[in-house]
Amino acid sequence: MYCPGSINIADPLSRLTVLENNQQKQNVAEVYIRFVVEQSTPCVISVQQLEAESSQDPALQQIRQVINTGNWSDCSKSVKAVKDKMTKVGQLVLRGTRTIPPASLQQKLIHAAHEGHQGIVKTKARL
Repeated sequence: MYCPGSINIADPLSRLTVLENNQQKQNVAEVYIRFVVEQSTPCVISVQQLEAESSQDPALQQIRQVINTGNWSDCSKSVKAVKDKMTKVGQLVLRGTRTIPPASLQQKLIHAAHEGHQGIVKTKARL
């Protein structure tokens, strides 16, 4: 049913914007990235343990520094190839939606993924 704009409360409410500044948009993005990190972290390792070990890893330290500065010239070719997909959250480094584990935890993750080995697809899914 048609109602003129002067008595239609939905008209002004439909034009109001909730997010008016960049700070709120950044918080939404950071919340989403934190959610992705928590969901992609394997069950055998806590996010806190992963973050503590990542802060000690020299390769991840270099990648975090490069992400901050934007100077990719000192990185290896394999890192440069995926630089557009790299991001960091705190001490964690992500490639897309996957957390890059520090070298000290890689063997633990591999052993956990191979428990009850059920084929390539399921092993990769567990990782």
